[in-house]
Amino acid sequence: CLCSVEEHQCSSCGNTCDEQELMPDELSKVHSLERELGNCDFKKVYCPKCNSTDILRKRHRNTKECPKCGWYTMEKHEITTSDATTNEGPTLVEETCRNCNHRCSIFTNPPKSEKRRSTV
Repeated sequence: CLCSVEEHQCSSCGNTCDEQELMPDELSKVHSLERELGNCDFKKVYCPKCNSTDILRKRHRNTKECPKCGWYTMEKHEITTSDATTNEGPTLVEETCRNCNHRCSIFTNPPKSEKRRSTV
């Protein structure tokens, strides 16, 4: 579910849920990785009417789903492939999934006014 906690309705009875503290061991390894990478936030909600709990995942903007495993565990690195003193030239963008190790690489040409620097 990608809704905010304030708007969350119980999936069982439709009642408005309350937020509860989310303990680290309540997330799976891959959800913990999504959180560690800063790609998703998680919240735990509780329905006082029917006693059910849900863990909600909110994906951050500009995060990509891995095309192989489907999790939001892609990590991006940009490497300038031309002289570091120029503002133009191709940049190698490498994306690696920290869950399944799927890799994608593309070359981009940044706009002349945009400064690029190596992040590796």
